[in-house]
Amino acid sequence: MEFLTVFFAGIIPVNTIKDAVLLGVDVGLNQWVACGAAVLGTLIPLPFFLFVLNALDNRARMLKDRESEPKEDEGRKNGEQSRKRRISFGLKDAILFLFSAVPVPFTGIWTSSILSVILRVPFAKAAAIIAAGTVVSGAAVTVMITAF
Repeated sequence: MEFLTVFFAGIIPVNTIKDAVLLGVDVGLNQWVACGAAVLGTLIPLPFFLFVLNALDNRARMLKDRESEPKEDEGRKNGEQSRKRRISFGLKDAILFLFSAVPVPFTGIWTSSILSVILRVPFAKAAAIIAAGTVVSGAAVTVMITAF
């Protein structure tokens, strides 16, 4: 029952993973079991939230593109921009990972998902990066709880 309490605490958007792990320790779970329950609970809404955000972003882009017609110079600019995107693609991944891995308020999967849409990280890659960052965040919180 304690596992489910921590699991559902992780799903709530206003809770951070730190809150869920601390709740698990308070109800008597082992720190690492609490970390696992918190991480699992935190990751459950991730694909759904990313899907909705990407769908809304795609819809907004489609409406924006429908209103304006591309000019000849824009085709050349888009080619230059895609080259720049390829160069900075690793940096976007690192930013997204660090944003989701640092266990401070407002850096969980919810805001990381918004950041992934802003940075234009593809759905599957964003989900993997945010999930990895969440696991690192949960482990960091658990180590801090164990140490102190």
